[in-house]
Amino acid sequence: MHPGLTGYALDRKNTTERKIPPVDSKKTNQQNNVKVFKCGSTFYLKCILAFFLTTHVQPTLAQTGKTSAKTGDYLQIALPVAAFGATFVFDDSDGRAQFLQTFASTIFLTYVGKIGIPVIRPDGSDSYSFISGHTSAATFGATFLMKRYGQKFGIPAFLAAGFVGWSRIKSKKHHNGDVFRGAGLGLLLPHWGALQLHEKAKISPVYLDKNLGLNLKLNW
Repeated sequence: MHPGLTGYALDRKNTTERKIPPVDSKKTNQQNNVKVFKCGSTFYLKCILAFFLTTHVQPTLAQTGKTSAKTGDYLQIALPVAAFGATFVFDDSDGRAQFLQTFASTIFLTYVGKIGIPVIRPDGSDSYSFISGHTSAATFGATFLMKRYGQKFGIPAFLAAGFVGWSRIKSKKHHNGDVFRGAGLGLLLPHWGALQLHEKAKISPVYLDKNLGLNLKLNW
């Protein structure tokens, strides 16, 4: 019988007719496609996290200095990028909006702390040591992945974020307290933002002196 058509079959035992419900082939195909998409997206996200863990984290656990610092530089970008990319993979528009607002707030507060409370770095290079921006960005990405997509993404991401914090201390770019403050911001903002920030924050592009940036407005 052709899908989508309604037919009748003869019940030999009771010699009565019973109606065969129509088959919605389009709906069935859509359901199958959703299942395949979810399996595929999970696989690719695991591959991305495994790639950074195996190619950057493991080979440098016994290394120090510039190599570990460079790895931390890569991971502090990779984790937020992976978190933002996951919102597209899972078609999570609400998560995408929350990411943009809360990540911008995390970076904003990080630099407010850096500029507002001058602390000399352990290597003496400048006085922007109070909060570790690398750690706040990496921890934010890990927290966002854990919160919205579960432990299978969050736990590996937190291992990578922990390495970022360690690399900042090892390379003498931050004190222990700087790293803990950065981690605190990265942990707090994704949870706080999911509850209320999206209703109080507005982000708009800003163009000043041939430079493009973002303007964050918070209503209290």
